[in-house]
Amino acid sequence: MIELVFVIVVLGILAAVIVQKINAVRTDARATQTIADFNNCVRNVTAYAFARNQLPVVDELCENSVGPLGGIAVTPTTVTATIKSTLCASGTLYPNGDFNVTIVSTAGDCEVFGGQNDSNYKLRGGNVVR
Repeated sequence: MIELVFVIVVLGILAAVIVQKINAVRTDARATQTIADFNNCVRNVTAYAFARNQLPVVDELCENSVGPLGGIAVTPTTVTATIKSTLCASGTLYPNGDFNVTIVSTAGDCEVFGGQNDSNYKLRGGNVVR
């Protein structure tokens, strides 16, 4: 009986460790997906302006992907990236044709945005000038 209790305790400890690792992997995967979605949205906005020679509507080019672990949220003029509840980056399209991308945080859960830089895209005429 003592051996059975010992085995159950050991299995419980192993299960606790495995659950922690699975949660960390899930958060890392969501962070990676969030940065990919955000970068794709920025590319879509600039490519649309270049190809069509007009300013885009952001929520027609990008999809909301916000869940409990984060994602991107879009409106007609903005895109924001969050991981868990931390705002990591935002992009705003202004009526004058500026599309400003700001990296708000690269700490903690937002560390995947560490290699990104703030950008100001000038979407005017048929040219996208960075």
